[in-house]
Amino acid sequence: MNRLTSITLTSVVAVTALSGCAAQQQVTQQHQLTGSLSYLSRIALSPNSVAVVTVRDSSVADGAVIGEQRIDLDGQPLPIPFTLAVNTQDMNGGAYSLSAVIMEDGETNWRSAPVGVSAEAGMTELGNLVLRQVSEQGAVTPLPGSEWQVRNLNGVAVPASSRASLNFGDDGRLYGQAFCNSFNGSYQLQRDQLSVGDLASTMMLCTPKQMERERIMLDILGQSRRVEQQGDGTLLIFAADGRALTAN
Repeated sequence: MNRLTSITLTSVVAVTALSGCAAQQQVTQQHQLTGSLSYLSRIALSPNSVAVVTVRDSSVADGAVIGEQRIDLDGQPLPIPFTLAVNTQDMNGGAYSLSAVIMEDGETNWRSAPVGVSAEAGMTELGNLVLRQVSEQGAVTPLPGSEWQVRNLNGVAVPASSRASLNFGDDGRLYGQAFCNSFNGSYQLQRDQLSVGDLASTMMLCTPKQMERERIMLDILGQSRRVEQQGDGTLLIFAADGRALTAN
């Protein structure tokens, strides 16, 4: 073998090795999320219904969409499986969650509660996500006079020792503790439609993690649109952008 042939073969081997490394790196930077979707109602979906599974940055209002899968539901039996792979390089800190909606004729008629997802590469089975009809006018536990402890922010559980609470006064006043500072504001409730306004809080400084949770909690409250009580008594407060706060 002459020297030129040897150099050429060495170059080919090197390029092949680099390509293999690049492909392997791309795979290891992905987080694959699998699960299924179902809904409790026996109402038939319209023929052109579409399920949309989305992973987004939930640490800010209208956070960036990291990944999305659209599933044509025409003739699909329940539960509906989904597989969504996201690039962890697009997940730069913050908090991330997966949620699903079912759209009929362009309208979002069904929605799941968000589930927190890790920004680390790997594979996660999320189980079955139950979607509830957005227009359902289910009975909600009377909020006035009730104190609720915040347990979850957009699919991410908060430490049991956290000081995060909601109190709905008979006079339309909302107040409580937001991980670090106390806050107050006003609220209006019409069946399952909740709106919150005039939020204000004290100005103490706590740990960065507490301050981040506080910001997300108050942001969700400030944009609240709908409240839902689950079968176990858990309260879900949904913001306009789909983020949710869970309390009991």
